[in-house]
Formats: sequence, structure tokens, C-alpha cells
Amino acid sequence: MRRLILPGIGLALVLVLGPAVAQEPDPKALIEEAIKAHGGEAVLLKLQTARTKGSGSVEVMGLNIKFTSETVQTPTKHKTRMVMDAFGQKIEITEVFDGEKAWLMMPDKVLDLKDEKLKAMKDSAHASTVETLVPLLKDKQFTLEALQEEKVNDKPAVGVRVKAKDQRDVDLWFDKASHLVVKVSRISYDSDAEKDAPYEAIVTEYKDFGGIKHASKVQVNKDGKKFMSLEITDVKPVDKVDGKEFARPL
Repeated sequence: MRRLILPGIGLALVLVLGPAVAQEPDPKALIEEAIKAHGGEAVLLKLQTARTKGSGSVEVMGLNIKFTSETVQTPTKHKTRMVMDAFGQKIEITEVFDGEKAWLMMPDKVLDLKDEKLKAMKDSAHASTVETLVPLLKDKQFTLEALQEEKVNDKPAVGVRVKAKDQRDVDLWFDKASHLVVKVSRISYDSDAEKDAPYEAIVTEYKDFGGIKHASKVQVNKDGKKFMSLEITDVKPVDKVDGKEFARPL
């Protein structure tokens, strides 16, 4: 059988063309695989309106404070009630974002969040939308670009940067083997330091909640330091939420 390319010609082509370049993963394909891994589009759409419960600890002014939490969310709104145990005293704080405005409800007052603090709440709401994955393939406001592979939880992870007009970028990282989300990173305003800072949420464990595969243990780092650890104990999709839940008290 004749050789179609002589050895010398083959070597010349290698020298001219250079070594083969590894092809970057298709970010759209990565999102599609992640949607499947998390239970499919129908499951993720249900989780856009849901109630979750959890417990954990948060670092505040050098103190490690334990808390329990309950969250109700819709595609555009969220409300989180936290009961903290500080020096043996129970302190309840509720954070609400109604899609446009945000406030904190404390035992003795209601504090409206404005300017950079309100922008931080909007950043968080946008990141939550990105984390639901499904809109990334359906909504034209989003553009996707692949990131270089890195290790998360000592395992290979592939990443996608999500861009949208007038929004900060959100980076999603997926375990290379399971395709589950293992890290979400972004830049947001740190109200404690009064400056922009990197935030990252690292998922260390998943659990089955009534047929729904959902993160059960998450560590949140702020500006490179551990800020919060959270264990999610219950996740329940709901058909709808009464708008009164997001109403600001007078």
C-alpha cells in the first residue's frame, strides 16, 4: 500500500503547523450537561420558587456565630430569616429583596438598603438566577465563555463565565466527572470592608431532597477568607408565594 505522506513531509508539516492545540470545551455543552446532572430542566424550573431551611455559622467581627435559617424565593425575590445565637442570646434578622428594593428587619428597627448595599443585593439576586442554569440557554441577555480548567475540592473542574449587560460576571465551576456545580465565584460589594471583594461559594456535598439533587453543604469565602458555612437541611419547591411575604413592614 502506498504511503500518502512521506516521513519527511509529515515532519515538515508538524514543524510548520506546530503541535495540536487542545480544543476548549463548549460552554453551552457544559451548561447542558450540568442541567441534566441536576435533574433536568423541569426540576430546576421548579426550584426557582422554593423554600429552604438550613443551619451553620458566620464570621462577624472576629466571632463565630451559629445560626438557623429559612429562605423563601421566587425568580425575582427572596427573603431569608436568620436566628443567631450570640452570647446565649437569640437574635432574629430578616433580609428581604422584593425585586427592586431591599431591607433588613431587626428586633428594634427596619433598615433600608441603598446605594452600594442595594447593588450588592441585586448582584446576589442576579447570581441566584445564573445558578438556576436553565435561563443561560434560553435568555439572550446571557453570553457564555469557557474558563481554564482548575481544581475544586481537589478534583478537576471546568468553568463557564456568564456575562450579561449591566451585570457583574458570574463564574460557574462544574465537577468534571459529575457535571454538578461545585463553585460559584463573583465580585460584589463587601459592606463590612466598604469595598468590592471576591465572593465564592464552594459546594462540598450534595444530597437528594425528595428526588431533587441539591447542594447540602456550602462554604462561602469573602475576600479570600472563610465567611460562612451552611448546611441545607430541607428543600421544597412551591407553586407560588404570597406577595405579602415580601412586603416591607410599616
